[in-house]
Amino acid sequence: HATSQPRPLAALSARERAALVELEPNMHVVVDRYVRPRTRDEGCSFALLKNKDCEKSIDCFISHCWNHNFPEFVQTLHDALEGEETVWICSFALNQNADISAELGSDTLQSPFARALRESEEVILVLDKTAEPLTRSWCVYEVYLATLHRKRLDIWTHDWSPEMFKQLAERVANLDVRNCKASNPEDHARIMQAIAGKEDEVNQQVKRIVSREMKKVDAMNRDSSPWNAPGSEATSWHSMEPG
Repeated sequence: HATSQPRPLAALSARERAALVELEPNMHVVVDRYVRPRTRDEGCSFALLKNKDCEKSIDCFISHCWNHNFPEFVQTLHDALEGEETVWICSFALNQNADISAELGSDTLQSPFARALRESEEVILVLDKTAEPLTRSWCVYEVYLATLHRKRLDIWTHDWSPEMFKQLAERVANLDVRNCKASNPEDHARIMQAIAGKEDEVNQQVKRIVSREMKKVDAMNRDSSPWNAPGSEATSWHSMEPG
C-alpha cells in the first residue's frame, strides 16, 4: 500500500487548515514524539538509556499530570529543585514501549510508582493552572502514599496567582478519590481495590496536606504580595477555604 506523506501547510485548503488542531506540548506529545522513538531499539526507559553506566538513587519522586504544558512543567521543576537532585518521573523512568499495565501488576503497592516513592527522599506534587492532578487517580493515590510513608511532600506550581488559589480551593473542596480518573480505567480500579474501605481517609489526608500547603504559601505572600496592596482586592486562602 502507498504510504501517505504529510503535506506542507501551504498545500492545504482553507477548510483543511481550519480543521487542524494545534498540539499542546504536554507529556503525551513528548513521549509519543521523543521518548518512544529514542528508546524503541534499546528496549529500556529513557532514564536508563541516559544513565546506563551511572546508577542513581531517587532524591525526589515527581507526581504530576501528563496534560500539563511541558515547558511549564520543566520550569516548575527547575524552580523546585536544587543542584543535581535525581528525580523519578514515570514517563522517563518506565519503558514506554513496554506493556505498562503488565509492569504495574495487580498490587499497586508493589507497582514501580509505589516502590520509587518509598525509595525517594521527597515527593513533589506539580500542579498545572487547573490543578488537574487532584482529579487524577494516580496523583491522589501518590499523595496519600507519601503521607503513609511520612515523606516530605512539597507542592509546586508555575504561578501561585489568585486564580490558581481559587481553582485549587475548588478542587480541594470537591476532591473524592472515588470520582478521580486514570488514562487506563483499569488503573483506577486497581487503586480503588488497594484503598477499599479507606476512601474517606484518602480524601481527608490529601485535602489536609494540600490545604496546609496553600495556607503556608498564603502566609508567605500576605505581606509582600501585590495582591494585597492598597486599592487591590485582597486574595487569601482564608477567604477561600473549603467548608
